[in-house]
Amino acid sequence: MNLSRGLPALRFTDPGLEGAGAQRTIVLGDPTDHEQVLKEAGLTATHAPQGEIVLEVFHPGCTSVYVEVDCPEHGEAVVLNGGQLRTDQHPPVLAGLALPPRSVPGPAWEHFTSEALRMARFMQSLGCRGLASIDAVIDQAGNVWFNEVNARLGGSTHLHHIVETLVGPHWTDSHVLVSRFNVRAPALAHLLPAMREHGLAWDSQRGHGIVIASDDTAATGNLEYVVLAHNHEEASDLEDQLTGLLAQHDS
Repeated sequence: MNLSRGLPALRFTDPGLEGAGAQRTIVLGDPTDHEQVLKEAGLTATHAPQGEIVLEVFHPGCTSVYVEVDCPEHGEAVVLNGGQLRTDQHPPVLAGLALPPRSVPGPAWEHFTSEALRMARFMQSLGCRGLASIDAVIDQAGNVWFNEVNARLGGSTHLHHIVETLVGPHWTDSHVLVSRFNVRAPALAHLLPAMREHGLAWDSQRGHGIVIASDDTAATGNLEYVVLAHNHEEASDLEDQLTGLLAQHDS
């Protein structure tokens, strides 16, 4: 269940299975027929000259999660932050993050983070230094399936620095973070005053509010926002209010 954008998901014998992260899905009659796989995926023999085709397995009803780790030059690897990937439903592609995760059972999350840290320590022993994002899915039975490691800056790196700057290094004791990107919005010159007027902008006294994490409204009309709140209910309320405000500007 990889949430990479723009890639088709190859669905085999279960036409009712949704491939989260895929913008197009294909039902194959015979999963062992590599010729059909290549044809349906739009590939040619040059993409897999030795027949080395990697097929993703999609587990229904899963939650996509990640942790960002730091493998320093000196000292042990540490978990910096972790959370749940948010998706838009049509199609179900990556839309943002929720830190900590909203809907992952505690034991499954603890197992995932401990195994991710063990993986990070192994990576460190191989010479890996710096940041890495370790991804997995957690199925309905609580099983953890690791599916990807990106040894680089991740989609939560800037979020980590934003919340640590505004709330502090122990922010998870008192706050949650919700982000969303590719959000249609007016120029910041219009949006920020409206957010302040409606009490949505980050307020250090109240300890909650919304921060614009990146602005591309001039080029694409989109931006990314971050909601910082004391709990997910408060975060959802702030996000709903912002959605309503953006709808007014869009009308």
